[in-house]
Amino acid sequence: MPCLAFSTILSQVSRERSRPKWWFLCGAEGAFDKDESLAYTFAEKAARKDLPSAEFALGYYAEVGVGGPKDIDTARRWYQRVTLIVFLDWPTSK
Repeated sequence: MPCLAFSTILSQVSRERSRPKWWFLCGAEGAFDKDESLAYTFAEKAARKDLPSAEFALGYYAEVGVGGPKDIDTARRWYQRVTLIVFLDWPTSK
């Protein structure tokens, strides 16, 4: 996997974190508690629509055990899927 593609995914995930769907993973002090199940549900719905940052999130969730038990094999599958999508969509120089 090209390191540049991976860093692109990470920067996209960082930008996406500012959106409300990521707030459920950490909660918002004084507003609502974290809800890992809801965070997983939002990521799963977005991943069904082939959103790379959501697919990456599901890989991370599987790796660390958010929304279920830790599952390294599932994490790898999600990471490989998002890497392939980003790599195939990567612009080629002419």
